[in-house]
Amino acid sequence: MEAASSNTVAVTPSNFKWSPFAAKAWVKWGVTTTIDASVGVSSITDNGTGDWTVNWSTAFSSANYAASYAVESNGTTGATFRHPSIRNGGQASGSLRVICFDDGTFGLSDPTKNHVIAFGDQ
Repeated sequence: MEAASSNTVAVTPSNFKWSPFAAKAWVKWGVTTTIDASVGVSSITDNGTGDWTVNWSTAFSSANYAASYAVESNGTTGATFRHPSIRNGGQASGSLRVICFDDGTFGLSDPTKNHVIAFGDQ
């Protein structure tokens, strides 16, 4: 399944997690470290305003996995934009550090909700 080399072998639901096309972990949380929903995430560490570390339940085989971070806006007018980013040097096999920049305050800021998803080999 990990090699994705056969198109004649059936995959059972319990083995789909090994597919390179399946998300290995995802999480949604708010301003605190309370997780709203997740798969493959053991906890969230709050490093300060607009700065978190997502801790994976199972480490990836290396830091070379794909991850995406998105946030929900605090306002309804769109006057202030949030810029989610994976922190430079913050991607490790067992965790991912993310930050959220606010162009209205020109600093790190807590969005309403955070979303992270990761794909790769574990």
